[in-house]
Amino acid sequence: MLNDYQSSTQGGYAEGWNYLEYGAKTYLPFMAAYHRWAGGETLPYYGVPTIQIESPHANKVDLIADFAVNERTRAVFERALWSVQPDGLMPNTDDANPAPLPGGLLAWMFDEPTFLWQWFKPAVSFHSWGLDTASFALHDGTLPPDEPGEPLEGSFQDAGFAIFRDSWGPDATYLVLQGEHGTVREHGEGHEHADELSFLLWAHGRPLLIDPGYIDWDHHDMVRYASDHNTILVDGKGSPVSDVFKQFVGVDAFLSKMVSEGSITWVEVQTKYQGVSFVRRLVRVDKAAFVIEDRMDGGGMVHTYSLLLNGMGGGDVPDSLFKILNDGGRWNNAPATVDAHILPVSGPWPASISHDLQEHATGHGVWAMHERLVADAVMDDPAGFLSAILTSSGADETPETSSGQYGPGTAWVSWASGEKCFHVVSNQTNADVGAVEQNGPFPPGLTIGIFEHGCKTPGDLIEVHHL
Repeated sequence: MLNDYQSSTQGGYAEGWNYLEYGAKTYLPFMAAYHRWAGGETLPYYGVPTIQIESPHANKVDLIADFAVNERTRAVFERALWSVQPDGLMPNTDDANPAPLPGGLLAWMFDEPTFLWQWFKPAVSFHSWGLDTASFALHDGTLPPDEPGEPLEGSFQDAGFAIFRDSWGPDATYLVLQGEHGTVREHGEGHEHADELSFLLWAHGRPLLIDPGYIDWDHHDMVRYASDHNTILVDGKGSPVSDVFKQFVGVDAFLSKMVSEGSITWVEVQTKYQGVSFVRRLVRVDKAAFVIEDRMDGGGMVHTYSLLLNGMGGGDVPDSLFKILNDGGRWNNAPATVDAHILPVSGPWPASISHDLQEHATGHGVWAMHERLVADAVMDDPAGFLSAILTSSGADETPETSSGQYGPGTAWVSWASGEKCFHVVSNQTNADVGAVEQNGPFPPGLTIGIFEHGCKTPGDLIEVHHL
């Protein structure tokens, strides 16, 4: 189940990280004991067919490596560790609530002190979940490293997610983008969510744009559909979920490699559902802001596209605020704030903005309500959105923005941060748009310009990127 059926070569895990922890409670004591006996050897085993008929080892003798040196076993737990939020818990994508790893036992078994970095975190607090005796008996007193030693960020295409992260600290800006396909989508045994294109965001020590989590098995239908995630609906429908066979959830989505250039870093995810092809390009700009360019190909058909954002604010969220803006919304999860400006490239301007209350998990079997933002736009081709996701702390002023179109098929947004001005243009036509006096013309694609002296006074161009 772990090494052949529910994991990928890069360490993705189909059921969600919470279920990796749940399974580990059962099999990690065996794996650790086996490692003490096998000592890293690879030994022959007969696969009994009645235990798991689909197993590639069934009814034959195969060489099985000691799990402590098995590359796939190690990759799953290392990818789980790499995924952690700024508080040290693994994110709650698919059927998962934020979950810790039993880092004491993992550090011993893999001879890797990196797992202690998470285990010592206050939110994890030496979590062992029934493995306490083994964990503390095997721990030799080694202290955790200051940082895990893993790459800060990247795109694990086979594992099905990409992560932006500017530090390993508790106040890091952190974003997870979903793009699952193949094993990590299909082998979740009913625990998969319809979350193609979806993402979650932390900044200034707080969750801001969220995945609703899991709640529990009896209630996960409250949080598992496309309408519960930060994705796009087509005429009110997202990627499919079978209510009869719940393991048939969603469609394949494919991530690109992550690319960094100057002050920007970006990644793309592609998918198709409801007869529409989607490309979502997500760009971090100068550490604290994100730009999302969505392109939809509906084959020339007119559709109502609904871009959804779930924010940790309003509803039952303590000490929080939610406010509708003329082109989006603002969530404050004290002390952090996120503004979302959502701009359609075609159809009526601006988008039709509404909001409602949705559920999110606050613990196993417990849920509360938050505000969901809905931006509706009726578009034929070219169809798309340009969104600016701007974060700030309690000490920072909310960035001032302006936006508009250079004609059908385009959208632009500008904002100031400190002494810099950012001007972003999504041109989804086949020709240059914008005039020289508008800092143009702008070629087809996404253009990001960074200027000195703020947006009120014309400044010198520091960087320009054409994607």
